[in-house]
Amino acid sequence: MCGIAGVVQPGGGDPATGPPALRDAVERMTRALLHRGPDGEGLFADPAGGAALGHRRLAILDLSPAGAQPMSTPDGALTVTYNGEIYNHRELAAELAARGARFRTRTDTEVLLQAYAAWGDACLDRLNGMFAFALWDRARRRLVAARDRFGVKPFHYHVADGRLTFASEIKALFECPWVPRRPHERTVRAYLAHGWIDREDDTFFSDIRRLPPGHRLTWEEGRVRVERWWTLARPELDPRRLSTPAEDAAAAARFGELFTDAVRLRLLSDVPVGASLSGGLDSSAVAITSARLRAAPGGSAAPDARPLAAFTAAFPDPGISEEPYLGAALAAAGAVSHVVRPEGRELLELLPRLVRHHEEPFVSTSVFAQWRVAELARAQGVPVLLDGQGADEVFAGYSDYAGPALLYRLAAGQWGRFAADAAGVRATWGGSRLGVLRRTLREVLPAEVRARMGRSGPLPAWYVGPRVLPAPETNPLGGALSRALYRAVGRTSLPGLLRYADRSSMAFGVETRLPFLDYRLVEWAFGLPNDQKLRGPWAKFVVREGLRGVLPEAVRTRTRKLGFVTPEARWLRSDLAPLVRDLAASRSLAERGPVDPAAAAAEFGAFCAGVPCDTQEIWRWVNYELWCRAWWPA
Repeated sequence: MCGIAGVVQPGGGDPATGPPALRDAVERMTRALLHRGPDGEGLFADPAGGAALGHRRLAILDLSPAGAQPMSTPDGALTVTYNGEIYNHRELAAELAARGARFRTRTDTEVLLQAYAAWGDACLDRLNGMFAFALWDRARRRLVAARDRFGVKPFHYHVADGRLTFASEIKALFECPWVPRRPHERTVRAYLAHGWIDREDDTFFSDIRRLPPGHRLTWEEGRVRVERWWTLARPELDPRRLSTPAEDAAAAARFGELFTDAVRLRLLSDVPVGASLSGGLDSSAVAITSARLRAAPGGSAAPDARPLAAFTAAFPDPGISEEPYLGAALAAAGAVSHVVRPEGRELLELLPRLVRHHEEPFVSTSVFAQWRVAELARAQGVPVLLDGQGADEVFAGYSDYAGPALLYRLAAGQWGRFAADAAGVRATWGGSRLGVLRRTLREVLPAEVRARMGRSGPLPAWYVGPRVLPAPETNPLGGALSRALYRAVGRTSLPGLLRYADRSSMAFGVETRLPFLDYRLVEWAFGLPNDQKLRGPWAKFVVREGLRGVLPEAVRTRTRKLGFVTPEARWLRSDLAPLVRDLAASRSLAERGPVDPAAAAAEFGAFCAGVPCDTQEIWRWVNYELWCRAWWPA
């Protein structure tokens, strides 16, 4: 896990002295990423080719100097700067060695170089991991960059006059005088109006783009081409069909095999590995499985046999506390617990740094809890954390997926099963019978009507501007539930959550690994029938069945879904209230345009007086103003 940066431009020239001085620019970019890689810095320049690559190292595998980057093949033909982990690098190294490849290190970086040398762009299909890299092919004067299937690791870039400038984080791009710093109006308005983030390749900054998940970028003599290298297109079984008990048992067993192997691969490390643990189903599954594998003879490459270190953010608020479940998960894992209790006054103090470090606005204060967990892990000397992110988007863990799943019960005339599942939805997520029926029938409306309805309902009263419609999307899957999950994985949910996790963890040089996003597990899950994901009150049904005997029953059978939440309402009414009022009264908020300060102040005043309100709606305009101040200070 590291930070990468670089520039390539047409016409060659000397990167050390030519205009612009690419070497100096890449050095500045690399230093701006110090937090991502505290263990070393590297720079590569090809004067004849007009290319310069930079790297900040977070040493996880092969801690020796031999693992430094940018790394080149012995003949200097290929050079790579790479961020991430290729979890199957040992298997790939054995395959490449059988073809005659020789290795000087134990790093996955060298495996990536040799894989590209052997298979070219097709090597991507063989990689199981999270990654963003840029590889310079000196002979062809060609740069190829790629991002992993789900976009766990970031890659941002700017193109102008044939010059490509790229980096792990946007702040590094701004070290180059030719990269503009302007807000992207449509993205800003989509965030304010609807809370949309990371849905497209545009960022909140004009002329700066993100390479989409599962895509490859190639640059040759000033020409840039972006194309998809991976598509999630598993065939779906007939969604109306009900699974038999034998099929349920087979699916549970297969989940256990795939999930256990995904965790096993993510334990490979030359530094201590811990786990984020909330007490929820997903994080408990990761932590307990990790602990079991570490304890098994030859079960992992953990650097020592100490108990698993588990890191938790906890709050005293009864409505969001998961501590009753946390104790059961800790006992089952035999883990050592490290708990941090974030407070509103700490958030108030940290907000300017937090907003600037995250670079783009976020939709709630939950990122602060992630931030504190990563800070605690680094303080305890644990630079790698396994996390349960992704399970909800893959196995239908949110209430949004109830409608698409229930629709097929109606279409198939399965009235009894519809009634039972609808009752389960109400028991798990609340709502009335009519509300569940409306949620179900919404799925039969035309796509343009659903888009206009929006998940976020009417526009906020303080928003000044038009409703922003989502860009058209290509969805290769057929069933309503699979389409909804496909959107969540690639567009509406997971991309933003992965950005939060990356920025918060890498702020402290902590690598986050996500077993539920092992591509083998995801592709298999998308081939499951609906009722192995949602059944009665049970979201993630196959996960629960596959973890029977692994998780404590109190955790495995809990139905109430909290998500990664903070006491946002309490903080807004107390520690953050003076700041919010000052922002609403500020001249700068009024002059920026998209927010009506009087309406925003009125909404906040009513909220503080006890009127029910979506706190994320308040947070959006607060975060927007703080974001503007961070990047365009007066």
